[in-house]
Amino acid sequence: MKTLIKLKTIAASFTLVIGLAINLAGVAQADFLGVAEYADTVSTKALYHLNQTSGTTANDDNSSGRSAINASLENSPVWTTGVLDNGLHFTRNSTQRLNMGNVLNTGSFTLEFYFKWDYIYTSELGNFFGADSTLFARGGLITHDPAPATAKVTFGVRDGSGNWRQIDGGDTYSLDTDWHHLAFVREYDAGNNQTSIRYYLDGQLAANTSWAGGYWTTSNPLIIGQTIGGTFDEIRLTPQALSTFGNTIPEPATMSIMGLGALMLKRRRP
Repeated sequence: MKTLIKLKTIAASFTLVIGLAINLAGVAQADFLGVAEYADTVSTKALYHLNQTSGTTANDDNSSGRSAINASLENSPVWTTGVLDNGLHFTRNSTQRLNMGNVLNTGSFTLEFYFKWDYIYTSELGNFFGADSTLFARGGLITHDPAPATAKVTFGVRDGSGNWRQIDGGDTYSLDTDWHHLAFVREYDAGNNQTSIRYYLDGQLAANTSWAGGYWTTSNPLIIGQTIGGTFDEIRLTPQALSTFGNTIPEPATMSIMGLGALMLKRRRP
């Protein structure tokens, strides 16, 4: 039996979603999402809530007054249900993509989003994003049998000499069809001429590396999707290297008590 509870505090513009799965033996397992829409600030480069229902443009929320960077939807990705409101679904091995244009013109950046896999039994799950031959992030299936399947996420950029620098989160990521928060960071320290990259899964650092020297510049557009199968929501690009994320999805095991508590509160309401 599975119960889904949604609590919305409209005044705070906050949505709290708690999925509580209870098996026949009475053991509770919580699938907890504490998610709110990102707020646009003057330090944001681009922010796509993806709350539209149609059209070929993803509107940038530039409510802070900065210049908007609307993204074009190419080859018909499909508007669908997202983690909050709507999102965009991409079919694996297709050319469907979201084109953000030439936005990677800073040494440091953080690209983050929510993603929900389509469950695919193949070795290569496709690219989350890329900028031609300059940088990329992709998912790959490691094992399928025995279940559950495991996957890894690889993040790579070129250094100042054009050599690839790559990291991955290992082989222990359980491939599921739940929503996950992913964040990819490149940080350039001009004072020490040092570059680092790191990748976060649900707010937790999964992998990182650094090197002496700079990074490969590009004027190529930043492309979201294209070959990967799944749904994106809340895409945000920040021209800074972030290390904490307020809108992350905690591990279910760590949130089980909170999930049960929320259920009790709901039952006690008149």
